[in-house]
Amino acid sequence: MVMDYLGENLESLRLQMPEKKFSLKTVIMIADQLIRRIEYLHSKDFIHQDIKPENFVIGRDKKDIVVYIIDLGLATPYMDGSKSPPTHIPWSKGKGLVGTMRYCSLHAHLEEQQSRRDDVEALGYVLIYLAKGSLPWQGNHNMQGKEKFQWVHEMKRDTPLSKLCEGLPEEFQRYMDIARNLRYDETPPYFELRRLFRSIFVRMEFELDFVFDWSNRHRKQDSRLEDRDGREKSISDTMIPQVGVGEHLNQDISDVNEPQQIVSESIFEEQQQKYANQYHRLLQEQRTLIQNAKRVEPELPPQPSFIGQDQNIVEESKGGCVLF
Repeated sequence: MVMDYLGENLESLRLQMPEKKFSLKTVIMIADQLIRRIEYLHSKDFIHQDIKPENFVIGRDKKDIVVYIIDLGLATPYMDGSKSPPTHIPWSKGKGLVGTMRYCSLHAHLEEQQSRRDDVEALGYVLIYLAKGSLPWQGNHNMQGKEKFQWVHEMKRDTPLSKLCEGLPEEFQRYMDIARNLRYDETPPYFELRRLFRSIFVRMEFELDFVFDWSNRHRKQDSRLEDRDGREKSISDTMIPQVGVGEHLNQDISDVNEPQQIVSESIFEEQQQKYANQYHRLLQEQRTLIQNAKRVEPELPPQPSFIGQDQNIVEESKGGCVLF
């Protein structure tokens, strides 16, 4: 079995930040990828059941703009494949707590059978945690075992979403409201959830440059930032990960039902096109290097394809890189 050699997890990276939290821009760019990761897992009829920062890692070197999902030890199918057609497994209770107490959903605290909604809710807690550096139910070291389990559940249940998301854009609260109101067997509105964070990106006039809070530190350690003439390459030229071969969990699924031009602001579209063009150039450079080295060139599409009708999303079908 061959596995990708990956980098640090999000919790480790968060602890390296001066304020022990990520900037809003970084969290938004992370959110788009993380929602896609669990969406892909769900499309294969599995739920993760242990969504937490430690289970999301970045790639190495030029791939450090890609966030990967790992650790499927608690993953379980939510569809009953023994039936034709497959059906959603029935709701049940008494399963015990599955997952990490800090981030698990309210239904998981009630020891209910988990479904896709629980991964989505847990991801909401992760994003708030990364943006604020803590959650209200952290820090009580005087309780252990069942007593602490009950206290965390009550705090999570009784903390108003307005308080939980205090200091963050209103879209974070909207995300949590959607997640907590999903039915047991309901398909989460993945695109709507991603659109919430994209709207923050546009409103705050962030530049879609794929520079994360950890990027500068990593790039100073990357000797490949200098080309053969000794000139330092621009950050934008090193942000696009090299193309991988083969389908894997961290590849993104096609958004075939996404509406057209959800985010139509010209500045966002211009940035998207700018980095899409850079991605095309990098693919050509890689092909040239492979040919010169007389190596077998991997089978690649001639250019990244636009997914569905939403031309604000560009992805390489074999690369796993999301350009929003």
